[in-house]
Amino acid sequence: MVMSGAGGSAPGAFAAVRAVHELGALIALGQLVWAQVIDVRVDNRVSRLVPASIAVSLVAAVGWLAFEAINMSGLSFADALAPSIIAVVLEETLFGRVWALRLALGAALCLWLVMRRRSSGGPGRGERRAWLVLAGIYVATLALTGHAVAAVGIERALRVVADALHLIAAGAWLGALPALALAVAAARRGATAAAVDSVARATRRFSAVGVACVGTLVATGIVNAWFLVGSRLALIGTPYGQWLLAKLALFAIMVAIAAHNRQHLSPQISAGDRSALGRLARNATIELVLGIAIVAIVGHLGISVPAIHDRAVIPAFLSGDAAQPTYPTTDAVSPVPMSDDAIARGRALFVAHCTSCHGDAGRGNGPQAALLPVAPADLAQHGSMHTPGDLWWMIAHGMPGSPMPAFSPELSDTDIWELVQYVRALAGTPDASMHP
Repeated sequence: MVMSGAGGSAPGAFAAVRAVHELGALIALGQLVWAQVIDVRVDNRVSRLVPASIAVSLVAAVGWLAFEAINMSGLSFADALAPSIIAVVLEETLFGRVWALRLALGAALCLWLVMRRRSSGGPGRGERRAWLVLAGIYVATLALTGHAVAAVGIERALRVVADALHLIAAGAWLGALPALALAVAAARRGATAAAVDSVARATRRFSAVGVACVGTLVATGIVNAWFLVGSRLALIGTPYGQWLLAKLALFAIMVAIAAHNRQHLSPQISAGDRSALGRLARNATIELVLGIAIVAIVGHLGISVPAIHDRAVIPAFLSGDAAQPTYPTTDAVSPVPMSDDAIARGRALFVAHCTSCHGDAGRGNGPQAALLPVAPADLAQHGSMHTPGDLWWMIAHGMPGSPMPAFSPELSDTDIWELVQYVRALAGTPDASMHP
């Protein structure tokens, strides 16, 4: 039995590390998209910003590995960073193997760019294309570290591809915003007709790229929401769904600003209106700030329980009353009385089916835990977070999109209720809580 866990200790720091890692990768890709597709005369900027962005991303990747080792092992910070634990994470988990591949790829690209900057002559179009491909792979392989890899078969392939396209589109749009802001600032300083014409051409091309990116982000976002949210109730009634709504609100503002730039400011700049450059610079800065906020939310969502696996409640301001259940059995009363015999039978079932992943004490640190793409939940916490009916449903039907399998009909309804009793006992839930 595997119930997927989330951020573990210091979830805020973990989310921040993931966000910094992703932001660095996106900006590196965006700068290369700008240089290859929008304005090929910015090689000096690329040679400075791309290595710096990748370097920040790589440093954050080391922190990410440390947090994963802590969460997967269930050990303290000092113990989890022992070479033997790190070796297990790197060699025996999908995350570890992907992490090592991405670290090597990012380091190679960073070194290549630094060496090219120190050499004479600028890079050719073929070399810039190679950089763009490597940066695209570096960003796209982030999809192999998220919720999508917990799926199986065709669903897993679809979700990973959707995630990868989502990330590439985000990099091509959000990651290129610093280059747009810098190009506009340079044009304002130059204040010549040639400078204004140059930034006008760049904004037109960037606008076309942005339209394609927004379309890709919307399409792939719908795919991701289908698998990670599942229902309108889960969207408004779970922490994951509410953070996702915040992300969508910021995204909508970014799209509105980009549309204004495309429909109004870009034509004004093309017509020679230099005052429009200042408004475009301001809008690009606002878009960048909003994009950074979105990436911060994504870092939090990456360590959160997806809405489809969580218990949703209608917010009080919408329903006017108490929490509403998600599962059909949420309010079910256990037919198995809370007793020493029931707990003993549940313990035997737990040892037979659950300890390999959750460990003897249910802490999510069983011998198979490190091999799973999603860390098992700490049942000592989850046992008190859910009603008996919720736990029964999760055990009987599994957790779609996670390694947690369905144990019905392998186990009878009574067996599952006895398991529920034992899990609640692990959490120290009083007997009165067993019967809502």
